[in-house]
Amino acid sequence: MPLTRTARSRAILPAALVAVAGLVAVPIVVHASKDSPVSTANAADSTVTALPNVGRVETCVLDAYSGCTVLHGFGQKPVAITATASGPAMVSIDPRRTTDKSYRLRALRYDGQRYQAGTKVTYTVHYDFAAVAGQPTTPAPTTAPTSAPTTSTPKPSPTPTSTTTSTKPPTTAPTTTQPTATSTTTSTPPASGTCKSPLWSSSDAFGTWNTSGYLVNNNKWNEGESGPQTIHACGFNSWYVTSDQKELASNPGSVKTYPDTQKNFPEKAISSFSTIKSTYANSQSAPSSGEYNWSYDIWLNGLGNEELMIWTNYRYPASLPPGDAQDKATVTIDGHTYAAWKRGAVGSRYIALAMTDQKAASTVDLKKVFDWLVSKGWLSGTDKVSAIEYGVEISSTNGPATFRLDDYSLTTS
Repeated sequence: MPLTRTARSRAILPAALVAVAGLVAVPIVVHASKDSPVSTANAADSTVTALPNVGRVETCVLDAYSGCTVLHGFGQKPVAITATASGPAMVSIDPRRTTDKSYRLRALRYDGQRYQAGTKVTYTVHYDFAAVAGQPTTPAPTTAPTSAPTTSTPKPSPTPTSTTTSTKPPTTAPTTTQPTATSTTTSTPPASGTCKSPLWSSSDAFGTWNTSGYLVNNNKWNEGESGPQTIHACGFNSWYVTSDQKELASNPGSVKTYPDTQKNFPEKAISSFSTIKSTYANSQSAPSSGEYNWSYDIWLNGLGNEELMIWTNYRYPASLPPGDAQDKATVTIDGHTYAAWKRGAVGSRYIALAMTDQKAASTVDLKKVFDWLVSKGWLSGTDKVSAIEYGVEISSTNGPATFRLDDYSLTTS
């Protein structure tokens, strides 16, 4: 992500969100306080309970507790609610205060501090009312798939998976589905790369394909600032995306998109894993002036809540770690040297490790990374893994650019 992470409050949205795009309500302004919540329901909500998930854009005015209570108006308690801020904020939903009538949203700055009362926060909210196969993500899902993959890179196939884009994980195992109505198929090959005959394509902001237990996400989550982007996939481990993102003078360095492959987990504690290993291979035809990073994006303690990123190869003009990091370190793990930094306190942590020996193709022992973070005190063995994603976080391309995932595997036990 940009070193400043100015617009990176990305929550994980379930894949099915795009499939029901036609039912998503127009942006709704919510002025709510802790003591007098305001309903956000509209006429479209009467049909929502029949759907597995629904998304919409809302705005709330924070109270003295840096939060707001929102009446969602569905008359049914969602299985999960995921929220993603459209600006420089970290937002979360308190599951203990979610009912069939309302939920409690909290927003914090990236330094973990509260906002002043009266601050207005705009966010994308996603509601799950039923278990959706293979989904846990950005902007965070509600439940994770019943099991994580135990072998590496299954053969690509057009069957859907279970992962989220920036929402909470699903409660059931993935099932086979067809590409969403908003997606199209294509056989046009990219200029180079392993994906020659795509099985699925989408230009939708939150277009998602479930395949082989994974989600492939277009994930153009920062819609207010992002430009056009289309993803073409042959499988969860083979896809390419053409993206055109401009650097904004009003918000330099802001992340616009994060096309990725995602795997959800049932909130499994770090200490319960014996193995988490991954391989990857990527390439791109990005202009030399662009800013991006190929990276793992790992959500902890609930999708969209706390975030661990591992940058494998990237292009940024600034030094690492950034100057606003609260904690910094340099470490070598399993042959890779990383610049590491952390911001925020427990409940709002953002941790990043950037390979100083950048590799466009390599193996990462994620379990050893977790073990080091626990030994450092930045994480605890009881912290739970909600989702593991790998993709490219794009800030700017200054012209059309193609990014390709040529290979990927994730092995856990």
